[in-house]
Amino acid sequence: MSSLKTFIKAVRASKTTAEENSAIRKESAQIRKNIRQGSADTRMRRRNVAKLLYLYLLGEPTHFGQIECLKLLSSAQFMDKRLGYLGAMLLLDENQEVLTLLTNSLQQDLQSPNKFIVSLALSAFGNIASPELARDLSNIISKLCASSHNYVSKKALLCALRVVQKEPELAELYLLDAEKLLHSKSHGVLMSDISLVMGLCRIHPDLIPRFAEHTDGLIHRLRQLSSNTYSSELNIGNVSDPFLQIKILQILSVFAQHDASVNDRISDILAQVCSNTDSSRNAGNAILYQAVRTILDVDSDSSLRVLGVNILAKFLGNRDNNTRYVALNMLKRVVNTEENAVQRHRSTILSCLYDVDISIQARALELSTFLVNETNVRFMVRELLTYLDTVSDDMRSRTAQYITEVTNAFAPNKRWHFDTLLRVFKSAGNFLSETALSTFLRLIASAPDLHEYAIFKLYAALKDDISQEALIMASLWVIGEYGQYLLSPSMNFDDDTLPKSISEDDILDLVEEVLIGTNFTQATVIQYGLNTLIKLSTRFQSSSSLSKIQRLIEFYGKHRNTEVQQRSVEYQHVIEDPSLDRTVMQSIPAPSPPARITPYQNAEQKLNASKKPVKETEETNDLLDLIGLGGASQAETLINETPSANTTAAYDLANITSVPKKSQVDDILGLFSTPAPAAEPAANTLANSFASLDMSGSNHSQTASTPPQSKQYEPLLVYDKHDVTLSLYPSRDEATKTAIIEARFKNKSIVSRVEKVHLEIAVPKSQKLRLQPLRSTSMDPGMETSQTMRIQGPKDTQVKLRLRISVTREGEAGILDQIDYGKLPSDLLS
Repeated sequence: MSSLKTFIKAVRASKTTAEENSAIRKESAQIRKNIRQGSADTRMRRRNVAKLLYLYLLGEPTHFGQIECLKLLSSAQFMDKRLGYLGAMLLLDENQEVLTLLTNSLQQDLQSPNKFIVSLALSAFGNIASPELARDLSNIISKLCASSHNYVSKKALLCALRVVQKEPELAELYLLDAEKLLHSKSHGVLMSDISLVMGLCRIHPDLIPRFAEHTDGLIHRLRQLSSNTYSSELNIGNVSDPFLQIKILQILSVFAQHDASVNDRISDILAQVCSNTDSSRNAGNAILYQAVRTILDVDSDSSLRVLGVNILAKFLGNRDNNTRYVALNMLKRVVNTEENAVQRHRSTILSCLYDVDISIQARALELSTFLVNETNVRFMVRELLTYLDTVSDDMRSRTAQYITEVTNAFAPNKRWHFDTLLRVFKSAGNFLSETALSTFLRLIASAPDLHEYAIFKLYAALKDDISQEALIMASLWVIGEYGQYLLSPSMNFDDDTLPKSISEDDILDLVEEVLIGTNFTQATVIQYGLNTLIKLSTRFQSSSSLSKIQRLIEFYGKHRNTEVQQRSVEYQHVIEDPSLDRTVMQSIPAPSPPARITPYQNAEQKLNASKKPVKETEETNDLLDLIGLGGASQAETLINETPSANTTAAYDLANITSVPKKSQVDDILGLFSTPAPAAEPAANTLANSFASLDMSGSNHSQTASTPPQSKQYEPLLVYDKHDVTLSLYPSRDEATKTAIIEARFKNKSIVSRVEKVHLEIAVPKSQKLRLQPLRSTSMDPGMETSQTMRIQGPKDTQVKLRLRISVTREGEAGILDQIDYGKLPSDLLS
């Protein structure tokens, strides 16, 4: 049998994917053959496991070799145990049943006199311990936390954190050791203990006052580290033990957020850390960043907060991209509370707009829009417009959107507001959303004193450039509404770029040029043009103009797009039938001006919407229940869910008569989301009357029982990546004791469409899953789709899900993520 080195060389030497797959399949078959033969040669077993680990790195299936890892653990040799535990950590996880076979080996190795073997066992436990394993070995872990070997103690503390995360009720086992070891002199033990204490405080917030009593000792240790009077063996770049300093700052932040007295005690040490730390090294920058986070997270005084903002601004001049990125993110968090301090560094932030890293450009752009207010709006928008002229296409849409938002929020007057948006439309008309176009048109329509100025500016802009789609649609709409101003202007514009004299033929020639130059796929632009022509037919008087309008409209009666055909045919009928009312062709009444919402408020609304999704009731498809996709238990479910013959009519009538009357708004909203659940009716006279009838003809009556309700739970956000969120809406069917979970996807992007979304779900073997198809496999910007699942299993068992999520965006490569989720309500199957 070949060695691991030979196997790796064979894979790397493959020139094609077929050769590589052939080498992998050949080696996998040989490993399976060796495992079936059951050789007792530990050297051969080590070689097989080593190859399995390499196959795991290549993404190949390795489940057939899990038992081999456990066999290596039973060996007395350290070499075998080391490879066996490494294989167990990589090839196993807490959801696999074979993990129960590991309990005995772990128990023996955790009590071994060899500290290195104990360390191996602790490493494996910390990575793959399940709730059952945590309960079985929690006492042994507690004893190892107080070990005299720092090497063992620090790992045992991290394992204790794993135990507490899996079984929070076992936290009491580790409280005394956690308090005692906060004064440990060992760097590793103290870091591990701080991690444990932070985990305990997160799970049990009532323990914070107890641990906060040790604040003075932690402050003393941090002061020693900050003044370089501590041991130098852990220094990095002349910075004393930066990892421990960051850990202490993190736990002090947790204490200060819940205890005002701690906040007062840490002010001096935070100022000392910010003053003494060397910012020329990356390690020093990491400490300063955590110190600033602590200052901004707690209720610090204003001088400290200004100091923190100044440090972040200094980070913006750093050559490291990561340092600048985190500084921009942190400044974005505090701009609403420390606006004056952040405004002092406005020029530095604006310079980041021209960084070569597009991620830094994006963060600087967002932060720049947050800095805009009534006093600096002219300067800031001028800078952003300059950036818009030079920005790449990847950032042009976002930049135009932000400029539109700040202009809508802080425009000093309508003329400046219009001129600014017009410049945006000229520069980025192909990247603007429908919302931006709607806002621009609302601005013009709501200001009668702006109509004449706007139509002349848009007419001149359209004459110069017909390549920007949003500019074309805005210009066509305004020409159709207020075209009479072009023929008889009443204002004198001191602008040489505007035309002095315009005739009806000039206007129609421009509209015809736009329509001819429009691609046939741009149906919306063509419809805007047809609307313009039909409105101009009531504003132009010459017969030649009217005949030209009729000819242009008639031309699109055979267009490929049915909507364009329909508009053309309708407008021809309007022109040919003089008896029709022409009121609809008049200019629209002035609407209300666009709402003033700042970019910061807009970002907060989006963030809150993503964190707190609207709770909706899942909608099931009973057809799958009738088909029987769930296996043997389907018949029982169907029997339990189906009322008896005598009560079926009563249930049907109760459901019909108890439907609440919905408003028109509810009906419209129902088109886009699942309707809200109706309240269960108390008693229904008509239903009870029918329920009392005996269908067999006898005189005795039956009382209709109230149909069982379903218990609803709070929605759970389980996935938030790549502008896509996945929330679970669990509920429990009281009649069948079935867990019903609706998985709801949402596309958070406002510009990018999700072409395909796919969800694969697995549950433990003791449970049965019935999965309905996705309502839609694609999502437009801001839209949602959902998928419903039903889970049955033994009573009082925890529902656990393994979710594999595939997302493909328009024009991008597909993204595949896998998550294990076990935080669903514990009583879903009770």
